[in-house]
Amino acid sequence: MGVHDFRAIPPQLAPLSGAELPLVHSFDLANGIRVVAFDGATQPVNMVSLVREGGNADIVSPAILPMMLATIGEGTGSRTGAEIAGSFDSNGSWLRTGAYGHHSVVTLLSLNSCVENVLPVFVDMLENASFPERELEAKKTQIAQQIGVQMQKVSVLADAAMRKQLCGVSHPLALLNTPQQVMQLNRNDMVKLFSRVRQPRLSYLFLGGALTPKVMDAVCASAERLTPSGAEPVKRNVMPFAPSAPNVEKIIVKDALQSAVCIGIPAISRNHPDYSALHLVVTALGGYFGSRLMMNLREDKGYTYGVNASLLGVHEGAWVKIAFECSHDYVESAIEQVRIELERLVTDPPAGEELERLRRFALISHLEALDSPLEIVSYYRNMVLSDIPENYFSVKQRVILSISPNDISHIAATYLRPENLRIAAAGQ
Repeated sequence: MGVHDFRAIPPQLAPLSGAELPLVHSFDLANGIRVVAFDGATQPVNMVSLVREGGNADIVSPAILPMMLATIGEGTGSRTGAEIAGSFDSNGSWLRTGAYGHHSVVTLLSLNSCVENVLPVFVDMLENASFPERELEAKKTQIAQQIGVQMQKVSVLADAAMRKQLCGVSHPLALLNTPQQVMQLNRNDMVKLFSRVRQPRLSYLFLGGALTPKVMDAVCASAERLTPSGAEPVKRNVMPFAPSAPNVEKIIVKDALQSAVCIGIPAISRNHPDYSALHLVVTALGGYFGSRLMMNLREDKGYTYGVNASLLGVHEGAWVKIAFECSHDYVESAIEQVRIELERLVTDPPAGEELERLRRFALISHLEALDSPLEIVSYYRNMVLSDIPENYFSVKQRVILSISPNDISHIAATYLRPENLRIAAAGQ
């Protein structure tokens, strides 16, 4: 390669610039469902996502809502589970579900050309799911086995212990779904909960994609056929966190090949003016490959293959989570290095090239919400699911573009104090 070869000169980085979150079209259907729609896809596809009130934190058993969603497509009064699945598959459609703290989600992705074929099946499933005994028992066994396997993982055990320290031992968000709870569920449990969440006036319908008039008319007409069950709605249960005193909990796992460490710090809620800045500082700590913890624990010390730090916000509040796996022999040393990096954010905050790298990563990740109409409407859906303020997108972007080393130092000193760590380590 010659001295003047263009490959010897790295391209210049473009200046950082943000973007605005596009506005969506919102309106109410006759039955009370709130519709949030964003049109703009170049390909003839669409997403229909129904969000209903009532989530894991609102129900006594953490097992029942995920099981209800897992079996919602196993049959109705007029269709078998095989017929429902066959209709979606043959029309190139995809169904997915999700259980959140205070909501459940059922989403259908389909081709515009097939939307009129699959919507009647989708609505029938949402309105008339029958939870047949044989299919329910088979699904219970399958999910119980999956949970049993998960509960043997040191990472799952450490995370569960850390959640109890942060949320409170009996807090709904700290309860672990067990195989025994799954196997104890019965069809009557499913039917009762299904009836309670069937409340159009407590529901949202998020639509994204190439929303032609034909698609919009078909979706809205179908959604208006959803009726209230008459049962008492699920009441939202937003229980404040009750963190334990800072401590270290060790969970002994026989024959574990390595240990998992979960470190938590109680944090401010999404509505706090410092939340966006804290999110960025946590990213600097361990939220990307060039982060402080990754450079220390992986690249320098070789303690772990990977480490992650994240700020998790829900309706009840928020917490910082730092997680990694390592050799049993390195657990205490790795935890000490976490403390050192928290202190170094205060005394030696990111500046210069490191700060520029952080800004670019954070801005790219932030703007991924605008990648497609489906991503945009999903962002608006997450505002409901995670209690995200309306101005959060613009505030976070402004923080990314303007934060200074002094700002980072102040935020770290205020909210990331080493003495506030709640630590859970699972292994030998």
